Amino acid sequence: MASFIVVKAKKKPNYSPGPPADPLIGHLRVIPFENQDATFHAWAKEYGKFRTFLGSDVIHLEALGNHIVVLDSVEAANDLLERRSPIYSDRPHILVFDMVGMNDIVLMPYGEAFRKYQKFRSLQTKKARALALNLLENKNRHEMFFNMQVLYVSSLLTLSDRREFRFATSVITGILYGHQVVSKDDEYTKLIDHQSMIAVNLGQPGGALLDILPFPEAFLKYREIDLTHSLSIQYNICSLGSLEQDPREWRPMFRRVYDYPYEQVEKKMDGGVAEDLILARVLAKFSTRNSVPEEEIEYVKLAIGAMYRAAMETVWSFVLTLVGIDKRAQEEIDLVIGSERLPEFEDKDSLPYATALVHEGLRRHPVIPLAIPHRSVQDDVYKGMFIPKGTTILASVMGMALDEKTHKNPSVFSPSRFLPKPDGDDEPLVGSAFGFGRRICPGRHFVLDSVWMLTAKILTTLDLSAGRDENGNLAPPPLEFSHTVSR
Repeated sequence: MASFIVVKAKKKPNYSPGPPADPLIGHLRVIPFENQDATFHAWAKEYGKFRTFLGSDVIHLEALGNHIVVLDSVEAANDLLERRSPIYSDRPHILVFDMVGMNDIVLMPYGEAFRKYQKFRSLQTKKARALALNLLENKNRHEMFFNMQVLYVSSLLTLSDRREFRFATSVITGILYGHQVVSKDDEYTKLIDHQSMIAVNLGQPGGALLDILPFPEAFLKYREIDLTHSLSIQYNICSLGSLEQDPREWRPMFRRVYDYPYEQVEKKMDGGVAEDLILARVLAKFSTRNSVPEEEIEYVKLAIGAMYRAAMETVWSFVLTLVGIDKRAQEEIDLVIGSERLPEFEDKDSLPYATALVHEGLRRHPVIPLAIPHRSVQDDVYKGMFIPKGTTILASVMGMALDEKTHKNPSVFSPSRFLPKPDGDDEPLVGSAFGFGRRICPGRHFVLDSVWMLTAKILTTLDLSAGRDENGNLAPPPLEFSHTVSR
């Protein structure tokens, strides 16, 4: 211990700015459990003010010798995660996700397995985009769409839990697996709900910080040990200690989420009713399904699983942003489309405000305020600031949304910011909601197209307004997001 202190005192690298740290444990005591993005953004302004007038867009934290760098601007994220992607494309290890078997492409380390998976990127891009548009535009399927809307509206009328929202689920599973949700008691949707809620709990900072502790698996075994009290930590690093089950017990359920869609498509193919399902297209390239290598089957399952979560989370949360918006998008649709039909994707260029609304919703209300962490694979220096090998890199998507160098009046929800002048501010589109560099979400085009089509159809057929509180005042639904790894 003495030698450790001597080494630390001997030479201190020029890290990026950050809040004051405690001896030995660093910032472990002050890293917040909730609203991390807001705290990190405030720290960037406060502790970086001596570097630049607006504050540093990169802050450094340390916990028990583990380094964390937060990127709080579009410029910093592009400089490191895009332009230096060979250094910053890895993922940090998160023990609890390994324990439950949540090891799809999103969390996979950057290496040979990840590169093998790349051959399936087209599964999540061009093919998925075409099939999504086919499902949403095919006039023979309009009845299915309206049935889903009826289910959606009925769920809103009795909404007591956000997990009862099945509308987006039915659209996404229909595209990927051919599975249609016809009631709130749908078994597969219940399975997805269960997995999602567990993933939210496991992905909380308390779970991720287990990997900082010397013996994380032993900590899970002896969950009654309360480090929170002994260290006076502001957040509950032992949040997993209150779980009623060992995370390993959820592994079969997580495995089922990946296996079920594959099994269902195989049955549909045997019955000759697979149509244009994405999984069926992949399997059809082999002479027989028995000739599909097991390794490739596994990659397909993981790719589809990651794609589902990306689309589901985005569509699900985005619809909530439509509540109480101005009527300009609906007026534009009424003017261009009229009342005799629903919007089609070919109408997109004629509906610029509706398109801008989608981009502004994703900017101002990102699904994950802190992007899935990256990890540096070698030492690096950025603007004179040292970033050690093995540093966890957190891209603050919410901080980028509030980046004054990129957006005018960034805290204001204003779709017109993306419209060309003179109708808008002609701001550049920033895709930070979908990740960066080699880890960018390959299904982002599929997600954007799905969100656009659903938004246009919802605005055409529904008026979404906020409910009222006990005093009769309008009470918009709170847009609360979990800091978790779920896609």
